[in-house]
Amino acid sequence: MLIWVQLSAKAITDESGKTLYYDGFIRDITEQIETEELANKLSTAVKQSPTVIIITDTDGKIEYVNPKFTELTGYTSDEVLGKTPRILKSGYHPPEFYKDLWDTILSGDDFKGEILNNKKDGTSYWEDTMISPIKDEFGKITHFVSLKEDITERKKMLSELIEAKEKAEEAYRLKSGFISAMSHEIRTPLNIIIGYSGVIKDLYHDPNDQQAGTYFNSIERSGMRLIDTITDILDISRLESGNFEITLTPIAHNSIVISVSKQLEVMAAAKNIPIVHDLMKQEPLILADDYCLNGVLMNLINNSIKFSKAGQIQIKTYVEGDYAVCSIKDHGIGMSEEYQKHLFESFSQEEVGTSRSFEGSGLGLALTKRYLELMKGKIEVQSKKGIGTTMKFKIPISDKKN
Repeated sequence: MLIWVQLSAKAITDESGKTLYYDGFIRDITEQIETEELANKLSTAVKQSPTVIIITDTDGKIEYVNPKFTELTGYTSDEVLGKTPRILKSGYHPPEFYKDLWDTILSGDDFKGEILNNKKDGTSYWEDTMISPIKDEFGKITHFVSLKEDITERKKMLSELIEAKEKAEEAYRLKSGFISAMSHEIRTPLNIIIGYSGVIKDLYHDPNDQQAGTYFNSIERSGMRLIDTITDILDISRLESGNFEITLTPIAHNSIVISVSKQLEVMAAAKNIPIVHDLMKQEPLILADDYCLNGVLMNLINNSIKFSKAGQIQIKTYVEGDYAVCSIKDHGIGMSEEYQKHLFESFSQEEVGTSRSFEGSGLGLALTKRYLELMKGKIEVQSKKGIGTTMKFKIPISDKKN
């Protein structure tokens, strides 16, 4: 092991000048050298620190500031030595704030906080401050050291983020309110139009007048299409704003599949497309929201019918692990691989524009995926252009989740 030593020696001579012997000493100064090196390192670190460092006596009079202090405040060390940090006060904080600061550090604890101060040119800035007491070997406080970081830009960014968040929340609130109002304003007259058109049809329509019957059917179909579109837009808005509440309850899986299928049998029969069921024998209870589950089945079966011109709709249910699975297969137009990447996006349609072959807002599958996510479910799609599509969704089984 290498050590540092201090060497002192001299020659002892006789009267003639002849060297008789040497006298001296060697002292181990390794600890002293290491202490000096550490002190130099600490001094360099303080001077080069990117953090403002101030050292004061117990009365708060400044004894040392590092170069970063001058860079931040504009004051040189000569201008502040012997003074107190009060020269930086902005007047923003009340006297109670500084009393708490002094009470904390005089009791021997660290003070941490954010302080608004002024630079030499009067410019205000925010600093993140920590003030710690320095104690001697007897535990007596001899000095205070302050570490300060300029956080003005951080505070500004945080303020802007909070403001942006509040504006976004207000925009969501206004949008939701607007859509809800428009939903009511449009639905109410639409329901009246559809209802009274039915009354007029019953009162005055001649069953032999096929053209008039077509007109009445068109009014009803168009009205219902508008109501469905408004409902989808309102639901997607509520989902995006986080205001869509659900209630998960045990629901009979097969029963709701059959119920929704029956509602759409007329639509399928009009296109000569039969709906075929292959349902599991042991019907499990699934943990689901009735409204969301109806929406999922309605959207998926409706799409299979809408995009099919022949063949049949095959609906199969079975259990897969902790999930009840429902598979809906059609022999319709199918989808390209490229479009499937955007399948669950809002307002997504493979054909766009007013000349597209099929009606719809493009919200059905976006809503379906979000409904399933709320119920902790999953959805998968297999589709080939010109061959058909299979949609498979899974929902947790109730008794295996409780």
